[in-house]
Amino acid sequence: MEGLLKINRSVLLLILFLVGFIIYVPALKAPFFWDDYVSIPEIQPYQGIEHTESRPTRVFSFYVDSFLWKGNPAGYHFTSVLLNAIAGCLVFLFMFEILKDKAVSFIISLMFVLHPIHTEAVIWIKNRTEILFLIFFILSFLLRKKHLLISVAMFILCTLSKETSVIFPIILTLYIYLFDKEKKYTCTIPFYIVAFIRGAHGLIYTQEIVGAGSVANLSTHISLVLNTYGFYLEKLLYPVKLLVDWQPRVNFSFISLLMVLSLIGLMFLPKIDKKIRFFLMLLFISILPYSNIIFIAGRPLGEQRMFLPSLAFVALVVFLINSAVKGKVVKYSIFSILILFYIGKTHLRAREWQNPVLLWKQAEKFYPRSPRIKHNLGSIYYERGDYPQAKMYYLQALGTSVDTYGYHLSSHNLALIYMKENDLKKTENILKGILRAKPEDGMVLYNLGLVAIKMNKYDDAILYLERVKKLLPKAIQIYNNLAVSYMRTGKSNKAAKVLKEAIAINPKYLNGMYNLIVIYKKSGRKQEALNETEKALKIFPNNPVFLKLYQELKV
Repeated sequence: MEGLLKINRSVLLLILFLVGFIIYVPALKAPFFWDDYVSIPEIQPYQGIEHTESRPTRVFSFYVDSFLWKGNPAGYHFTSVLLNAIAGCLVFLFMFEILKDKAVSFIISLMFVLHPIHTEAVIWIKNRTEILFLIFFILSFLLRKKHLLISVAMFILCTLSKETSVIFPIILTLYIYLFDKEKKYTCTIPFYIVAFIRGAHGLIYTQEIVGAGSVANLSTHISLVLNTYGFYLEKLLYPVKLLVDWQPRVNFSFISLLMVLSLIGLMFLPKIDKKIRFFLMLLFISILPYSNIIFIAGRPLGEQRMFLPSLAFVALVVFLINSAVKGKVVKYSIFSILILFYIGKTHLRAREWQNPVLLWKQAEKFYPRSPRIKHNLGSIYYERGDYPQAKMYYLQALGTSVDTYGYHLSSHNLALIYMKENDLKKTENILKGILRAKPEDGMVLYNLGLVAIKMNKYDDAILYLERVKKLLPKAIQIYNNLAVSYMRTGKSNKAAKVLKEAIAINPKYLNGMYNLIVIYKKSGRKQEALNETEKALKIFPNNPVFLKLYQELKV
């Protein structure tokens, strides 16, 4: 590693940045994926849906993407890959701060940016929160000595990136205990205060994502925690079989127990280098929040959560090789083989992410009866317009689901397929079944309104659409259909009122303006129709439809 010592630090940072970016270039061709459609405001299928979001730094980054890329997934991926490259550079600065060794810090950072387990965090856009979390985590750590206030501000951004950032003051305390000769623990106080506030908020928010009673009993829960921990250690050590969705493991595993106990035992060995002890503790603590101590019902296992733990893991691997292997040629050969393996696997996995069907088919082979996997395959085919394949997978999802609500997302999309096939009665029955289980589901109410309109049940449509208007007051598409229903029942005044509400929400709502003019015209309210036409022409002066209406009304 002597050659690395002669290279300027700026050059090493540039190399890390380029490697961190280039390795994920295939990701630029990947589409939006799964929960992206819930997390990214711009591409939510039903605009106006209120979505609970506890990670505002991620949302802010999505709004920046929306401004820059106008809904192009390649732009969103570019931002995530760029952030990943920046994170790789910061890892080098973090390692150098601790190790004071440029060569070792570079090797660790290089292995970090190339580790295959990062593919899910980097390529799945909604998981950008992992990268932001690490960036602000390291910035807070690096700035704490000279700029404490800025460091605290970075930590606040870290907490707003992800709830598990609350481990930062614990890590900082351990660092001071092991490396700070003066033992100045007082500097950690503001971080603990911020962590306490964020932790309290996080516990409230987790009520929406954890499943009370999801784990049968204490022994099963303990087994789940051990198996989860063992799973993550296994994937960090041997990241060969990577899947987009893993099912929780609840059966007792002696190997998982041995792995966890070994990690704990190594942390407290009496004669061990303090740098190794620090990274062992960092590895242990950073995995702990993801080990299902609080059962993560939505997705118990997720590869993307190992973004920070992988930093500690690769550091330990480099320390182990450095200390165990004495010959330079053998040592460099081992590092080269590991780096080449990481490059190959990460590049291959990045290319696989270009095809969502391939990703879910891989998971389906491993879990052939998973309703979530079937549902997501159905949704991909639905988006592609392949409705027969979508219907097949949705029916399979419903056939294998144990969801109390009958896996309502599959049911809902299946109903939409029947609607496209004009089987309105079957559509209505499915949607009513979902509504009984989820009476405040805005999307279901809206689609029931559409079905009622198609079936000429306008009074029913009005009931459904008025309910959904209260739930989703900014969803502009509701208002037009509600106005149609009022018109078909002879209630032109109410139809006009609804359209005015829509135009107040969106003053450039062209369809709303046109329909309002038509309502006034048909109702014999010529002057009001003319007034609305003049308003429309101020916004759309060259619109031929409004120009024609104006000429007709002026006669």
